[in-house]
Amino acid sequence: MKPFSTTALLNQPVADLWLEIRDRLPELVPRLGDIRAVIPLERSSQGAITRIVNRWEADPKIPQALASALKMDALYWIDRAEWNDSTRECRWKIEPGFFADRIRCHGSTLYEPAMGGRGTRITFRGELNVTVGSLVGSAVAGAIESFVTAVIPRNFQALANAAASSLAGKAGRPLTR
Repeated sequence: MKPFSTTALLNQPVADLWLEIRDRLPELVPRLGDIRAVIPLERSSQGAITRIVNRWEADPKIPQALASALKMDALYWIDRAEWNDSTRECRWKIEPGFFADRIRCHGSTLYEPAMGGRGTRITFRGELNVTVGSLVGSAVAGAIESFVTAVIPRNFQALANAAASSLAGKAGRPLTR
């Protein structure tokens, strides 16, 4: 297991960022560099829990050696998320579109008040496990782990900043970190 994490500190209230990312994710795509689309597949709510399944499509800059080894034209993954309104925590699992039987990725995102209640701290944590087998050599598995554990936190930072920027534009508030 290879852990990864990142924290975003934003000048918008917790409730606003929570709803912006949970409910308006596809609208934020134009603000996300290498994300081509977020396609909602399923959504259900029961009490404080909202379950959302999205398909993410991306065009990241994949190192040539890794792209050749993976023999892939496009990168996509299925994101299964459970959003808990009571705790402001989102637990998620990512199912990649390649080597899905050999890659496990899961984690959580916690939204907390910051800056004396005027802002939000979002802590994003996860773990990635790439199983080495005859299809995937240890060098390829290591390259996948290194690439993915760098890309996921970077994309989350871009998403957090896109949501904050969207909210700031709607409210005329400055965007700070």
